Amino acid sequence: MLTGSADDAFLLDAHLLECRRPRGPADECNWCHWALTATPALRTLVDVHHDALVLREVAPGHVPWVVAATGILATASAVDLDEIAVPSVAARAERVRASIAPTLAFLDTRLTAAVAAGGPVEASCLATAGLLAATAVQRPEHAAVLARFPPDVRAALAEASRLLSADLQVAALLPIVAARHEHALPELRTQMAWTRRPAMGTTGRGEGIALEPGSLEAIVVEAVVERVIGLVDGVAAGLLAGPRIRLTRPAGIEPLSERTRRALWRIARIDWHLTFVDTGRADCWDARIEAGHVVTDVPFTVALAIAAGRHAGLVSATHPDRPDGVP
Repeated sequence: MLTGSADDAFLLDAHLLECRRPRGPADECNWCHWALTATPALRTLVDVHHDALVLREVAPGHVPWVVAATGILATASAVDLDEIAVPSVAARAERVRASIAPTLAFLDTRLTAAVAAGGPVEASCLATAGLLAATAVQRPEHAAVLARFPPDVRAALAEASRLLSADLQVAALLPIVAARHEHALPELRTQMAWTRRPAMGTTGRGEGIALEPGSLEAIVVEAVVERVIGLVDGVAAGLLAGPRIRLTRPAGIEPLSERTRRALWRIARIDWHLTFVDTGRADCWDARIEAGHVVTDVPFTVALAIAAGRHAGLVSATHPDRPDGVP
């Protein structure tokens, strides 16, 4: 029975029933300690409980929180107590699982609210996706799409193109988009990769363009970028009228391992729009399973933002490739 932290699962007030030498104080018995601490399933349940308690103290309105929450819940679901060889340890693990169930249920409830239509995660993704979509739609391959938009939208984007090329617009916007999505998370025992993410500082206009900081050229470009951001931000909402884009990926594809994430997250530039889709919990965009595939109907702006991220070398935080359907 847990009296406080799930770490109490490793406390011994009596020898385990299977102990062959139940003499002396139980808390000094090497075999009993080994039987408990060498059981991965029990350790995982304890760590999951710790992480769920820690994460519930963090505001859930951003993609990193969704990634962490879905990971915690998936880890908990994957624990197989049938693999525990020592019956009394298995019984203890079962009690731990029952004890932590309310905490996990609360986390799942918060996750469901965060990813619902009109929720905070959708709002943050649409805001930044609109900026990137307004630059991506200026590319020649999207000329037919651009032609369908109202004259004022086309005029604003044409002016943005005259000021900066689409590639330079993306380079200027990506640090701003990243800064809006990057949120520090507390240390999680089951997801130590978060400690590898570089700390996010303040991001200036034009920071993504390689110029000498403080130079006259940099100051001029920063002013141009400010103007471009105003233009694309002004038309971003109008681009939401575009068609929904169906993104699919086989449901059986395993996400990146914790070891791979530790290596990748230290250096990679993350596409947080794509990562949200890859969590499988983009409920706001009708994420679902169809014929063995995870299917998500993303807004037009999100699809274009993911395409812009692909051109710029951004990657998903959770998967090694991209879903089918990205324009």
